[in-house]
Amino acid sequence: MNRRLFSRPGRSSAIGLLVASSALGLMALKSTPFPFSLAVTPHAAPFASGEAGGLTAYGQPGLMVLFMIDTDPSDSVLPVKGGVPINLGQSSDFTTIFGRMESDSLTVTCSVDCSMASLFGVSFWGQAVAYDPVTKEFQVSNREELRWEDLFNDCCAPCDGKVSELTLRYNGDSAENVHVISKAGTTLFDDIVYPGDEFTFWGDDKKGTMGPEIQLFVACDLVGKMHTSCSVPIGPGLVVGDFEVVSGESRNGGTLCPLGTTPNEDLCENGAQPASLTMTYTGDGCDASSHGQDEDSVSCWGDPEDEDEVHIVVKTKKGSVYFAGDVKLGESFEIDADEIGRSHLKSTTKVYVWNKQCTSLLQKVEFHTSCSQPLAVGDQYGSVRLDGFSLEE
Repeated sequence: MNRRLFSRPGRSSAIGLLVASSALGLMALKSTPFPFSLAVTPHAAPFASGEAGGLTAYGQPGLMVLFMIDTDPSDSVLPVKGGVPINLGQSSDFTTIFGRMESDSLTVTCSVDCSMASLFGVSFWGQAVAYDPVTKEFQVSNREELRWEDLFNDCCAPCDGKVSELTLRYNGDSAENVHVISKAGTTLFDDIVYPGDEFTFWGDDKKGTMGPEIQLFVACDLVGKMHTSCSVPIGPGLVVGDFEVVSGESRNGGTLCPLGTTPNEDLCENGAQPASLTMTYTGDGCDASSHGQDEDSVSCWGDPEDEDEVHIVVKTKKGSVYFAGDVKLGESFEIDADEIGRSHLKSTTKVYVWNKQCTSLLQKVEFHTSCSQPLAVGDQYGSVRLDGFSLEE
């Protein structure tokens, strides 16, 4: 919906009453009702930000209709000239839209803004008043509630202000005791989780966030880390080990967007050097490469042909090892300068993709990681895709 349809408490009541009094021209009430109802529904639920939703009143041709939209369900009273006060079920914080019913229904459409959920709460209420100028009859519709979460299927925002809530799905093969530990050392989750289970946990620092990073343990084994500082893209679809992000929220941005739905930005634009890269193994050949680096800055040969699980080794040009480990198809891994005792990645990074037994080299990729060439989330080099990063502090 368009933000103009709403107003802050104490600002809209006078406007609403003026419109009601002058536009409807209500006279003395008559007791004979006519058929009149309101449907507060999106035209096609759920729908995306910017698409049209609407309020539809059903009655008879010729009715004058005052639509009211409210963010507070408490009752209020609309005084009617020459008659008794009418309890509309609306609070003083409502706005109005006026129209004439030319057929047996009248719909008011408006565009949807995802930010309204955070501005006005999880719900709004709709109600309408109809007036027949011929018979002087007056009718109040039913009151309808519509929750924002029922409206939107992609109302989200980039991570901002650190992650405050996460829901993960455990994709392991057996039930295990799962621990989620913040970088500060506090336990955010500790319970037995079964394959396919989803579990939710929240940040516990003074701002209600998880801090810059969380560690994932299965039994006593550290199986992965997730950056929760918002310096690295995080959202539904992110896979770390046997864990997949299902949903989440950040402190300032609200609902996290799925990975791959936010615009790619060159992480080198602010002058900082990358300290780590979060890469995802896709199983693709060199023809899947897509990036902004010069052709002579990138090399690729081989094709893992969607091998379900491989052994990946990542090195500097001189052979220092950033990462070495088994990685499943669709799983993420970290290229981290900390592993070689540096604060940022060196200029050239080489990725070797072996079969799991390390008896056959399936693919070799080389690309620049020093910001001498562009680096952006979504870039792909052969079978590895850049899905996140952290910058040198």
